[in-house]
Amino acid sequence: MADDASPLISKLRKMSRSNGSNGSPASKREATSKTTTEAEEHCDFCSKSIPPNHRHFADLNNMKFMCACEVCTVMQAEKGEFHPLPQRYEFIDDLEMPETMWAQLKIPVNMAFIVYNSDREQPIAFYPSPAGSMESELRLDSWESLKNDNPALKNLAPDLEGFMINRLDKPHEHFIVPIDCCYELIGLIRMHWQGMHGGDEMRDAVRDYFKHLKKQCG
Repeated sequence: MADDASPLISKLRKMSRSNGSNGSPASKREATSKTTTEAEEHCDFCSKSIPPNHRHFADLNNMKFMCACEVCTVMQAEKGEFHPLPQRYEFIDDLEMPETMWAQLKIPVNMAFIVYNSDREQPIAFYPSPAGSMESELRLDSWESLKNDNPALKNLAPDLEGFMINRLDKPHEHFIVPIDCCYELIGLIRMHWQGMHGGDEMRDAVRDYFKHLKKQCG
């Protein structure tokens, strides 16, 4: 497990930032962030230049993610207006989701992430599409069963962490990551999607994404 965002993850954040709302059913949950043509990143609160290893905050009402310098991290934590994102990047190498549970989600692609939504008091699965993220509800009893079989999922932070599933290749891969990392994958897929089924370029980009993510987990 790794506690700090690496330069690799920072680069992925730059690659996969979305171009904005798409009007899809889950568009309010689409990650939005300040875009820049400059090589370096800046604090979204004071505009100060910041290194790749920096903290992030979430505005859950608008599903917007913000970068923060050290000073603004302390100030925003004191204010409590925005939620500091967890810094956990964990690869769960001994987890295998039952095929019956995956089939229950009726997800047409081989990737998804699950977030426990505290407002709706239920787990929600999101999957990528050329239009952005789409939702699929997971039965609460199935989620509880999966957590009981996999202790790593029991302390998944509601709203702020995602259980990411990669079934593009075998063996399947499973991760626990900050929620903005999940939406970065959505943006990356939108950026590279071609034709009806996504295309080889999109799949290669996703494989590269997960390769870097797995390195980040250490």
